[in-house]
Amino acid sequence: MGASRGRLLRQLLTESVLLSVLGGGCGVLAAAWGVRAMSAGLPANTLPVSDMDLDATVLLFALAVTLVTGVLFGLAPAWQTAKSDLNTVLKQGGRSGIGGSRPVLRNLLVAGELRWPRCC
Repeated sequence: MGASRGRLLRQLLTESVLLSVLGGGCGVLAAAWGVRAMSAGLPANTLPVSDMDLDATVLLFALAVTLVTGVLFGLAPAWQTAKSDLNTVLKQGGRSGIGGSRPVLRNLLVAGELRWPRCC
């Protein structure tokens, strides 16, 4: 409450970039483990290269793609938030300001949560 429009935009972009960086980090870890597993599991002279390793150029490219993806996918909700009148949305109520006249996806997600088996 009381945050400026610019502050909200920064928060949305920060969240999306943070999530994309975490996803990119998980991808790099999976790649490192995969390269290590392939190197250890394959017999010698199976591959045309003598040694597999992660390259710094590829890691920098992955970082750039991760950051660009985070910014691009963070701009969509940030732009939608920036063009809406927050006072009107808050006055209308919690649910009516989100979604259109047919929030099908939201209803499907809620139904999926209710039907999801609880194991604990």
